[in-house]
Amino acid sequence: MKYLNIFRRLDVSSVINFTDLLTVLTNLNTLNTDYFISSNWMAEIQQAKNHSLRELQIKFDNQTQWKLNFKEFVAFLKAQRRGFKLGITWKTNADSEFYFLELQQYLNQKLEKNMECAKRNKLTQVTIDCGMIKYFWCVPLP
Repeated sequence: MKYLNIFRRLDVSSVINFTDLLTVLTNLNTLNTDYFISSNWMAEIQQAKNHSLRELQIKFDNQTQWKLNFKEFVAFLKAQRRGFKLGITWKTNADSEFYFLELQQYLNQKLEKNMECAKRNKLTQVTIDCGMIKYFWCVPLP
């Protein structure tokens, strides 16, 4: 299986374990989910050593799922294979806007915002969609 969509039903509250999923589906290239994920989702992905994941799309419904340690987030992105794409859709609200501004400032300092360079050089990319605006960064070459 190369592509997988996992969509949440309203009556289900279980959590995806990325380590288990990527260990079983070693050929999975693309995963798209709006399912509940654990707060350790980045570590879970990194624990699955032999995975083939090249693109991950996550939709967060609430801020508690979304709270990231900025430093860990950038380290996670840098640890992925070159060309990895992470897309995050995040429903913002008044409480989360300040948090996102802090994240945006941090990512602006640590990553690059050049989409054309990322595509041309097949760099690791992250896109964050906050409603009507999409933000884009890429991991620069070392």
